[in-house]
Amino acid sequence: MIQHLPIVIQYIFYCTLTVETVKIIGLSVPVVGNTPYDKESLSVPENAGYVIDSISWYSHSEGGWTVNQFEQGHKYQININLKLEDGYQFASNKNYVLDELDDNSYEKVQWGAVGDAQLSIIFKEL
Repeated sequence: MIQHLPIVIQYIFYCTLTVETVKIIGLSVPVVGNTPYDKESLSVPENAGYVIDSISWYSHSEGGWTVNQFEQGHKYQININLKLEDGYQFASNKNYVLDELDDNSYEKVQWGAVGDAQLSIIFKEL
């Protein structure tokens, strides 16, 4: 006698959520005499789908990535590298919200392709 065994087919569906707007909380304008803030000074909204992976500062005046203190007459750029959490992706035309940062305090904001995404802000000369 032939015995028929049941066949079980299991489907696993993965849903990817899209992050359309990136919000960075805690940004402030560089101040002459202050030291650059680090990633622990910044945050993102709870359950945003991304985290701040790292930040770096660039001096346009000196042409270097080592910034120990903000100086008068210099222009600085902050690069904020973002990392997606599992199940999330960035929209191709993502937006940004720079919480607590006046639009008149920076010259340019641009997206880069470092890591999952990089947000770069070039501040006006101090």
